[in-house]
Amino acid sequence: MEAKENASSNSLSLACRFFETEANEELYVAASSASPKKLCAFLEQYRIAAFEGFLDPPKLDTGTLRLYLSASDGEPWLWGRFSFGFSTLEEQDRIWSAVDAIKHRLLYCHSVAVKNPLNGFFFKAFNQEISTQDVIDKRSSLLNFISFLLHMKPIIDRGIFSLISDAYLTQRSGVPFICNLFRKFGPDFGVNNSIPDIFTKSDAQEFYTQTPPRVQKLYTSELFEGLDLGFLLVSSRTRILDILGTFGRAPASLSLYFPFRADIAVMSAFLDNFKRSAVQVTQFPRIFRRPASFISISPE
Repeated sequence: MEAKENASSNSLSLACRFFETEANEELYVAASSASPKKLCAFLEQYRIAAFEGFLDPPKLDTGTLRLYLSASDGEPWLWGRFSFGFSTLEEQDRIWSAVDAIKHRLLYCHSVAVKNPLNGFFFKAFNQEISTQDVIDKRSSLLNFISFLLHMKPIIDRGIFSLISDAYLTQRSGVPFICNLFRKFGPDFGVNNSIPDIFTKSDAQEFYTQTPPRVQKLYTSELFEGLDLGFLLVSSRTRILDILGTFGRAPASLSLYFPFRADIAVMSAFLDNFKRSAVQVTQFPRIFRRPASFISISPE
């Protein structure tokens, strides 16, 4: 699948400019030998670039898809068996699992954007300067991040893979308008919709087949053969708000992707509720197309 060369700034090119190296093993050597003070300076420059939107993925060309993979340091099964937070960088096996998951999604789209695993450092920089002790304590994770970028270089250079910062870490911070609409019109307990009317049996089964046994024991119900729809709705709302939060600030650069069919069912109920309301909205018109435009891909 063809992709255009990405002339805009990205995480790897920024690192190369800062350490004054090419995007090869020289970059890793330079970062490895850098003092904690210099690594702090790199993180601060990186944070500013992300804050100003310089590292955001480019706008999508007509007819192309760029999936935004929302993830965190939490349980991978909640996010469609994908995890890529800062703790992921602590273990090589977890990094390669994330790489495999990204490559799997690329079988179905033109490009992928993933939440930046350094967001934790960026967030801390809003409240206080990153200390040299922070860098000393997490040095191996930061170097693993550089190694990850170098491994992904072929698809970073061509704009096929990019990292994107949380909405609250950018100049376009604040709760995106679409999130407020979802909170108002999206299905919730005893509000807007009856939970059993939202999901099909297959929606619930798809989600619960990925939950570990300990979770399945916690959430049991007489509905849908013991599958708890309340927990399914809670987890779906959590994913949707996270996804919409980023999509709402960069709708021209991202495609709506949801890990589970249950998420699409909740989005469909949200759109139906909204359309029945008298609210007139001109912002983010792409979100109000039929759910057929939403994307869900099996994680396996």
